[in-house]
Amino acid sequence: MTQQPGIPTAPIPVEPVTPVTPLPEPTIEAPGAPTQSVMPVPENSAQQVAPSPPAAPVATPAPSANAPMDVPQDDLAKLLPFYLVCDVSYSMVESGALNEANQILPALVQALEKDPIICDKVRFGVIDFSDDARVLLPLCDLLEQTSLPALEGRKNTSYKAAFDLLRAEIERNVNQLKADGYAVHRPAVFFLSDGAPTDPEAEWMAAFQALTAYDKASGQGNRMYPNIIPFGLQGCDPQMLQQLIHPKTPPERAMRLFLAEQDQTPASAVTKMAKLLVASVIQSSTGMAQGGNGIVLPKPEEGVKSYGADDDVFL
Repeated sequence: MTQQPGIPTAPIPVEPVTPVTPLPEPTIEAPGAPTQSVMPVPENSAQQVAPSPPAAPVATPAPSANAPMDVPQDDLAKLLPFYLVCDVSYSMVESGALNEANQILPALVQALEKDPIICDKVRFGVIDFSDDARVLLPLCDLLEQTSLPALEGRKNTSYKAAFDLLRAEIERNVNQLKADGYAVHRPAVFFLSDGAPTDPEAEWMAAFQALTAYDKASGQGNRMYPNIIPFGLQGCDPQMLQQLIHPKTPPERAMRLFLAEQDQTPASAVTKMAKLLVASVIQSSTGMAQGGNGIVLPKPEEGVKSYGADDDVFL
């Protein structure tokens, strides 16, 4: 992109001291030509005052040669994408969990409205999945939305559909944000489910591998793999959800599984999970506004436990 030169600030005009002898009217030149005025020598040479030289122009600093003119160059240019990937199978409807899940977006908007500056740091999208997967809310600035979509129940629980669509959506979104001039942190995915996948294990595991596998040394795999934080409700398979934690290592970068305790109904568990999700988004974006980097995992609260990839999970 061709860089525009800085535009110098116009010189500050200096008012001439009124001479003893009146000045004639200035002669106006044609447009584009400099204006000239005829100034006679005063009768009393002792009263002649030399005009002050014009102030030196103050030049506006030119942009960096490496910075495109249409790209923001301050901290607002750094974004962290979040995705809620939500199971909308029939069991989620029957348990009342889906009704509570529909309170997640309004709660997040309410939290972001308290400090709009941090909203500039995050983008949020929603994907639901059942027999298929759908982009319910494309990645966006939530405070710019005039209405929010509602999760609606369907039938089965295809993890493969969720992982396939998530991979395509992340790639499309990240490429677009980078083309718009933003620096994009690794996306974070909250994966909420109350049951095991209904598609063949080999199929959903292959889709998960395609979403998450990346070898930095060779450059093979999905360079845009996300951080994945599973949220398990009553009825889920905890050991299976543990497999969705990504990355699992190193310890300082590893994600965790959040699991509702047995005495929690799916509806009450989703309410607690929603608080954790909102807290993670707010803490992450606040940290970025203060110079931090990436996602901040929430601390579990009463009724929800947190597990690492190597922890023993017991119900």
